[in-house]
Amino acid sequence: MHAVHAAYTYAEQVELLKKLNRGLSVRRLSEEYAVGVSTIYDLSKQKDKLLEFCIESDERRLLKSRKTLHRAVKLPPFWPAVPQLWFAQAEAQFSLRAITSQQTKFNYVISSLSWEYAAEVRDLILSPPATQPYDTQRTMRTAASEQRRLQQLLSAEDLGDRKPTQLLRHMQQLLGSKIRSVDDALFRELFLQRLPCSVRMILASSTETMNVQTLAEIADRILEATPTTVLTVNTVADDDFRHLRQEVDKLKKRIVRIQSTKTQRKANKDHDNTDSQGVCWYHQCYGSKAKNCKAPCSYAGNSLTRH
Repeated sequence: MHAVHAAYTYAEQVELLKKLNRGLSVRRLSEEYAVGVSTIYDLSKQKDKLLEFCIESDERRLLKSRKTLHRAVKLPPFWPAVPQLWFAQAEAQFSLRAITSQQTKFNYVISSLSWEYAAEVRDLILSPPATQPYDTQRTMRTAASEQRRLQQLLSAEDLGDRKPTQLLRHMQQLLGSKIRSVDDALFRELFLQRLPCSVRMILASSTETMNVQTLAEIADRILEATPTTVLTVNTVADDDFRHLRQEVDKLKKRIVRIQSTKTQRKANKDHDNTDSQGVCWYHQCYGSKAKNCKAPCSYAGNSLTRH
């Protein structure tokens, strides 16, 4: 015996009509929904209108749901240090909200960039490509960040108050996927240059036989066993040495300029001496107006000048 209930709601009426369309008998539906046969026939006459109403309601609910989801998207500020991770998180949010449009993704990413990072892709923002703007932006943004990280790795990175193993992990993160193509010996040397002089001296005998991870772990233990005051002195000594080397380079450049100037002056003087050879001082200074002449003098018209 089927459970019976009153078909009062639109949803129940639509469900009844769907079952009727699938071939269930009017009598069976009359028993299941506790309605008369005539009522079912009346509902069947209104079938098209009821189904149209329900479809429109579903579409309105879907549209409202999508609008709500889109409004809820809020990407975090862009992370220049790890752009791949940032884009992965953005993709996760887009997926949760069923956002697939390249233009929509592109707009969300632009809105999350601060002015200094937006300036790096200014041309793309002002004149976005007609196709795949989001993918193009992601590629350019990632490439710009990789270049920035490489510059930081080569010029600005030092140990600071970190452990050597922490510095190593940070340097590896800066390289990202490019670490596979970097020569191990070169990367090891870049890492060692960031360590205090005293630590490098202790590690000097092991640098060729140990990998960089092992060297970093040993450096951790060395720093843990070294008094802070010694490290401070070594750091200052390193800074003083770099400053002294810069001053020496400046002095070398000044010496080269001075030597160059002296050489030029000597060449000019020799040239003047050659041109004036055989002419006395009076004719060199006064030419044809000279009242005196000192022999020997080869000046033209010399016979007219009083000696």
